[in-house]
Amino acid sequence: MKKLTILVCVALVAFGLILTACGEDFNTQVPTTEAHTHSYDEWKVTKEPTCTEKGEQERICACGEKETMDIPILCSPGLEYTVNSDGKTCTVTGIGTCTDTEIFIGAYIDGYQVTAIGEKAFYDCFKITHITMSDSVAAIGDYAFYQCVGIVSMTMGNGVTTIGDYAFSECRSLAGVTIPDGVTLIGDYAFFYCGRMVSITMGKNVTTIGDCAFCDCGSLTSVNIPDSVTIIGNGAFASCKNLTSVTIPNSVTTIGEGSFEFCHSLTNVTIPDRITTIGNRAFAYCSSLVSVNIPDSITTLGSAVFEGCRSLQYASYENCKYLGNANNPYLVLMAANEKNLSTYTIHNDTKIIAENAFSRCTNMTTITIPDGVTTIGDFAFSGCHRLTSVTFGNKVTIIAAGVFYDCGSLIEIHFNGTKEQWQTIEKHIYWNYSTGQYTIHCTDGDIE
Repeated sequence: MKKLTILVCVALVAFGLILTACGEDFNTQVPTTEAHTHSYDEWKVTKEPTCTEKGEQERICACGEKETMDIPILCSPGLEYTVNSDGKTCTVTGIGTCTDTEIFIGAYIDGYQVTAIGEKAFYDCFKITHITMSDSVAAIGDYAFYQCVGIVSMTMGNGVTTIGDYAFSECRSLAGVTIPDGVTLIGDYAFFYCGRMVSITMGKNVTTIGDCAFCDCGSLTSVNIPDSVTIIGNGAFASCKNLTSVTIPNSVTTIGEGSFEFCHSLTNVTIPDRITTIGNRAFAYCSSLVSVNIPDSITTLGSAVFEGCRSLQYASYENCKYLGNANNPYLVLMAANEKNLSTYTIHNDTKIIAENAFSRCTNMTTITIPDGVTTIGDFAFSGCHRLTSVTFGNKVTIIAAGVFYDCGSLIEIHFNGTKEQWQTIEKHIYWNYSTGQYTIHCTDGDIE
């Protein structure tokens, strides 16, 4: 019996050893793993920032996990700034003690994030040759780099949204500019007289090109205006004497006064279908301009739009010359070919009679204006001393200044509409200045 008891005990001990060897332990539970809390050491710089490239720093946890962070681009030392009202950002206001020719406007100065370049910040700093901005800069103020005649290249940050008036005006050595996608407004005279600028790349969100924004950029040869632009300001590309081609997108609705005036090398222009207004002298003295496409959407053609365009080719009909498009070459009656005729026939597809079109046709006695004509330009029949009778179509909406100036023989106007319709026509206060004593015959009666 004693031997049996000993054998049982030995067997139990052996069985326990076997279970332990196999990893089984019936007396303990599997422990639950707790979430690890990282304990990082101090940040260590692995790449020093420069004025053109971001730096990098890292820190390491006891578990071996590594964390990295960018170090912002440095600003050129010595730049002046003012802290903005939020107490966290700043505006660069001047060059201060900086003597560098290459200026780097980084993301931070003394811990303040740079968000703007102030008005006249680098005004007349002629020694600067290169400018680089970080993406933190959102606004470039008026006259910020005015007359920095030594600037050869300039890199804007992707954060820029506004370029102020005269911001880079008279930067005469600037060879080209790339305007970031964030920019919506290019201010008036922003790049005026940048005489060596040969290329412009505009971002896809520009909506307004300010007055004279690129005028007198004499080395510029071509311009692609993005589809986002709706307004081309007055004189925007005036006197760009080497500009040979320009693409005006369908988004544009207004071409301002003198927009392309004195662009002597411009040979052809396609004006998109949405254009309603072409300002005074928009293409005046584009002496190489051969062809122009004017869309049916046009409602207002300013004065002297094509004055001095001696190479321009016109469509001709019954002793008058016209501009238009492939579908309607007779859209705008520009002028009479001969001034000594007594009668003229205006094409039925004509929509606009341009200013001075029949001015000083001194032998003209009568004229019939077709129903399709909506606008009669300034002084269109001025100085027609023998003109006695005029017939208007009923779609006329605008009669401009001095249309019948010095038409002393005019005695009757026939209007193919009612008296009420005649009164609704927009007439310039001097449309009938210095005319004869005439009667207006409407379909429902006369107006003296």
